[in-house]
Amino acid sequence: AERGRATFFMLSSQTAAYPDIARRAVTEGNEVATHTINHPDLTSLPLPEAKSQVLDSAAAISGITGQPVTMFRPPYGEVNDKIIQVVGIPSIHWSIDTNDWRLPGQQALVDRSAAAAKPGDIILFHDTHEDTVAAAGAVVRGLHDRGLELVTVTQLFGGRVPGGRVSAR
Repeated sequence: AERGRATFFMLSSQTAAYPDIARRAVTEGNEVATHTINHPDLTSLPLPEAKSQVLDSAAAISGITGQPVTMFRPPYGEVNDKIIQVVGIPSIHWSIDTNDWRLPGQQALVDRSAAAAKPGDIILFHDTHEDTVAAAGAVVRGLHDRGLELVTVTQLFGGRVPGGRVSAR
């Protein structure tokens, strides 16, 4: 409703269970990327398994949405240079962590994001939390009120996301 855009980092296990949600995200102008198959700490896995978690998930999500998946967000932000190198696509992190998983309430989420953001920031939210979803409109309005626009990661970088570990523009 607020015309905000986002990049949704999806678990392919959930995308397979709810394919219409992933397709809707794309249809509405958002970007989809992978958050792995089932949310493991990639650094705790053997390198081939970590690679599979990312690339197999990317292929599955792409197969469902019809859109290429060109980046990933490692669960817990845990990744190392070997994983980034073997995966071969950008590892997206954040410059603002709302800590929404701690359930701080809607106003705290607005304060931690819309009130704090600077141009080029990447804000971390989880759409699995009720307050996060409920606060989304206020966040987008708050960003707009400050002259900022909510965009996808690819839009943030003018169509070319840099390789390696990325946490802001």
